[in-house]
Amino acid sequence: MTVAQSLESAFSICGKVIRVEASEAALFDAACRFLSGFHFGEGAPDAADVVLHVDRDPPRSPLQGTTFSLPHGTAHHSPEQLRLEVCGSVVCTHSAKPSVVRVSFAEETRTRPGSMINVFSYAMQLVLRRLLLFDLHAAVVVSPAGTGVVIVGGSGAGKSTLTLNLIASGWRYLTDDMVVLDAARAPVAAQALRRLFALRRNEVAHLIDETSAAWGTPVLSDPTKNRLDAFSLFGDRFVPEIAPRRLLFPHLAAGASRLEPLGSDAAMVELLKASPWAVYDETTAGAHVRCLAALAAQCDSYRLVAGPDLLEPGAAAAFLEAKVAA
Repeated sequence: MTVAQSLESAFSICGKVIRVEASEAALFDAACRFLSGFHFGEGAPDAADVVLHVDRDPPRSPLQGTTFSLPHGTAHHSPEQLRLEVCGSVVCTHSAKPSVVRVSFAEETRTRPGSMINVFSYAMQLVLRRLLLFDLHAAVVVSPAGTGVVIVGGSGAGKSTLTLNLIASGWRYLTDDMVVLDAARAPVAAQALRRLFALRRNEVAHLIDETSAAWGTPVLSDPTKNRLDAFSLFGDRFVPEIAPRRLLFPHLAAGASRLEPLGSDAAMVELLKASPWAVYDETTAGAHVRCLAALAAQCDSYRLVAGPDLLEPGAAAAFLEAKVAA
């Protein structure tokens, strides 16, 4: 298929270029809007390292190789291809053209914005892995002393609330939810990926007025949260990348907050829990696991048993600066 020049664009990250091309304007616009929510720069399409091609009507192919479940769908891995069937649509890459990631949207998926976001998320993660860049579901902050701290946890672990409390106390930040790990760097570098924060307004009302213009629309994947343009509030505290030296794995609790040191092996187990695609994408699994192992080795790691006392103004910063971020 020949794609018109008007339906091509390019994005850059960590020195790599991703060319986006689409079979129709609506899909092209949707792909570009999605990527604009992350810390990608402008790139030159002719110098693309990976192509993200978006079209409609998923191709059907016989299931071969290994099949297993994913959130919102299934994965099929064979020597010829990795095929992710997500929300009725397909994300795939073929061994014959490893630098091309194809996203094919079913009509029913296109009518559900939340489903489209899920499909694009899998596609973006696959594109990044083909560049040996590995996304991690984590917040990253920088203490006043310059220590990079990665806060790893799933939805509901308190990453965003903790991050915002630390920013309000003078810490700098990369992201509240998603970061890219550059496997080619030593020590491993973390680069900001997601731009907007996602928070429940009532949980941070003591930090940001509910009427602030920085608040945006509800998050499609979790309508209980709203987007927050943190850069408009704290742009002077944004850091694009850092080599982390601490890993925190928060768990919410009712009692007083405490820290429990973790060895690198235990930290590695927690990192793998947060990165299941390190296992299912056999093409990059080895490099992905080595990247996570290098991150665990370069960091001191802790389980943060986070109690309500950390929500007091300045408490989170005082607690962490004294114990892990000096």
